[in-house]
Amino acid sequence: MEMRKLSVVQETATHVLQACRLYEALREEILADAPLARALEAYRAAIERTRGAFAEAGIFKACGVCAAHVFGGCCFPDMEWNYTVVHLLINRLLGCRLPTRHAYEDQCLFLGDKGCLLTAKNHFCLNYFCQDIQRKLGPTTLKAILQVVGAEIMAGWQVELLLMHRYRSDLFV
Repeated sequence: MEMRKLSVVQETATHVLQACRLYEALREEILADAPLARALEAYRAAIERTRGAFAEAGIFKACGVCAAHVFGGCCFPDMEWNYTVVHLLINRLLGCRLPTRHAYEDQCLFLGDKGCLLTAKNHFCLNYFCQDIQRKLGPTTLKAILQVVGAEIMAGWQVELLLMHRYRSDLFV
């Protein structure tokens, strides 16, 4: 079991390190590409709208209380495997530092003391609301938040598509 954990940490670090290497190699070229730069800024703006909606609704506070302390919650072990190299590259392009070690054993690699460390989050992470949060929000607020989240997901998808079309997709495997 201990050997499996070590290999998973090494594989995860390799996954993150691959994104960091691509960032170092392609950063200037990507940021100089006008359509990609515009798409990244649109994505950043969509992320900020989602953050604002989450903060206003108290979602960050509720998630922060739970995330690091409830085994099997939304920041469950191996959640980091839902992040592709291209998604991690986008996080670097948005100025996000990527961890290579877990802050909390048996939780997602990207979970820190104040919640998720990533700027650009996976669609699951954005769309998942536990039953407690769903009850606190109510259906009207939840629907409004999911609409904001949907716009963020679409903006992120646009960046991913541009990257995949501009660069060989096998770079991101």
